[in-house]
Amino acid sequence: MSTIPLAEAVTRAETALEKGRLEDARQLVEAVRRVAPEAVSTQRLWGGLLLRRGEFVAAEEILGRVVQVNPEDARAWALLAESRRTRGEREEARALLQVAWECAPWQRTYAQQLAEWFAEDGIEGQLFPSAACLSAWYFVQGWWARASEECRAALERLGERWDVRQRLCLALWWQGARREAAGEAERILSVHPEMIGALVVAALSARERGDEGEARRHRELLWELDPVGEVIERTVPMERWEERAWLALPEPIVVEEHWLVAPLGETELLWELPSEEELEAARPSGVAPLMEAA
Repeated sequence: MSTIPLAEAVTRAETALEKGRLEDARQLVEAVRRVAPEAVSTQRLWGGLLLRRGEFVAAEEILGRVVQVNPEDARAWALLAESRRTRGEREEARALLQVAWECAPWQRTYAQQLAEWFAEDGIEGQLFPSAACLSAWYFVQGWWARASEECRAALERLGERWDVRQRLCLALWWQGARREAAGEAERILSVHPEMIGALVVAALSARERGDEGEARRHRELLWELDPVGEVIERTVPMERWEERAWLALPEPIVVEEHWLVAPLGETELLWELPSEEELEAARPSGVAPLMEAA
């Protein structure tokens, strides 16, 4: 039985959800859940599917788990916002969508949707980048000192925000303030022991200290929660290829394709049928083709 990488199965499921092919999405999500049930990508897909099926309470419970493990998951925040909006909780929905925008300000769809919601609710004005928003921009650009400054400013104004706290922890690490970053990671994990960004810093810190046991524990938990490597892709700079390789799952998880084939007639075929010429070339010598019934 052929297999495909878990990352490809996740992408297929996301596409099916976006296009409203809920039965395809269900089969794909179930296939992914069989091999990586605790992964944040799996949980986000499952929550998104439940939301599309109108199971809002269950969806929000699962998506809440996602943002607890990775508080910078903009897609999960946006799905939570959509659920609250559908349930009529407009103010709460706007607040959640703003968090999504502040986690990924380069995604214009969040800002556009937020502006539309404000307009629909009769609230006039313009959107301006907040300190949290700027910290995400600076982080993705690799401007670690600026990102740290904006994170601190955001925390002073907003109080505790775990997405910003995690971003500060990571920015400090790449800025070179290793001891301070390790301290932030330790404080975060004492409250949220599965927060992925803090696990990245804690694992790298333990490795740097030569504590192989602690490094291994953090890394194995990271593999369980993010086998696709979404968080590593975003939080570890491209040029830090050695750290990326060390943090990545040694062997990619695969999904058996027989779990992905939907009943004929409901989705497109996953392969192309051979042409008449290809069939003729493949026919053993001396075997005549079957005649069509009259």
